[in-house]
Amino acid sequence: MIWFTGCTHLGHTNIIKHCNRPFSNVEEMDATIIQNTNELVGPNDILCHLGDVAWNKPALRNYLNKLKVGNLHLILGNHDNKSDFYDYEKNYKVKILNLGYMHEMKNDYIPATTIVLCHYPLLEWNRSHYGSIHLYSHSHGRLNHPNPRAIDVSVDAWDFKPVSLTQINNKVYEKCNAG
Repeated sequence: MIWFTGCTHLGHTNIIKHCNRPFSNVEEMDATIIQNTNELVGPNDILCHLGDVAWNKPALRNYLNKLKVGNLHLILGNHDNKSDFYDYEKNYKVKILNLGYMHEMKNDYIPATTIVLCHYPLLEWNRSHYGSIHLYSHSHGRLNHPNPRAIDVSVDAWDFKPVSLTQINNKVYEKCNAG
């Protein structure tokens, strides 16, 4: 199964205040996000993280040490440092999908549909006029994107849990058929 998440900001004390997260401290936030991820994402699954993983190297190391997912694929966010992930790629099954901020993949549930992964919300993306889906995380659930095929996968938008490809497809269907 394929899962998506983003903007976990582990180890970032001020993100609790900036995004009005319901945690009393950063340790509680980190533990909740890691536990939620480990409860949902299995050892044979793929987790695509759309950036802003952790605020510092100790928080990143803690996350990668405690994460029990099969494979972690990373799209870099504006708070991620490429060099922080190079050492971890060998030891923690981190695969950097792109050293920039974007990657395309196929949607196994909807044949011939492209999913464009980017840390940032885009107004247009490859094949956006032909049914492709865009996943992003930078806006922390605060953007009402005008395109129903653009979905925020940040932890702030999904109760601090990863979201499955099935949930994404259901959300796109719901948004495309609303009103």
